Amino acid sequence: MARKKSVDKSKFADRDKLLKEKYGISEKQWDMLYERCKGKCPVCGTKLFKYHEKSGRRAAPVDHCHKSNVVRGLLCVSCNRWRVGRNTLTTAKKVVEYLQEVEDGFDGRDL
Repeated sequence: MARKKSVDKSKFADRDKLLKEKYGISEKQWDMLYERCKGKCPVCGTKLFKYHEKSGRRAAPVDHCHKSNVVRGLLCVSCNRWRVGRNTLTTAKKVVEYLQEVEDGFDGRDL
C-alpha cells in the first residue's frame, strides 16, 4: 500500500517538472488557470478535466504560443489542437471573415 502512494507522489512530481520545463508554470499555476476558466473550455464550453481526477480522461492541455511560449490558458484537447492550435489572431480573423460570408448570404450552390 505504501508503495502505491509513493508512485502517485512520483507521478505528481513528474507532472510538476514537466509543466515547469515545457511551459514555465507550476501545478499551482495550472490549478489557477483551471479556476480562471471555471473548469470549462473557454472556446467551446466543454468540461475540462484535472490531472488527478479518476475519470480516465486526459487533463486539459496548456494552450501556449509556439513562437513566444506565452501561456494563454487551458483548452479542451479538440480546441487546443484544431480550433486554436497554431492559429494567430490574424488567421482567426480570417476564419471569422470566411464564416461571415455565409451569414451574409453566400451559398456556393448558387454559383
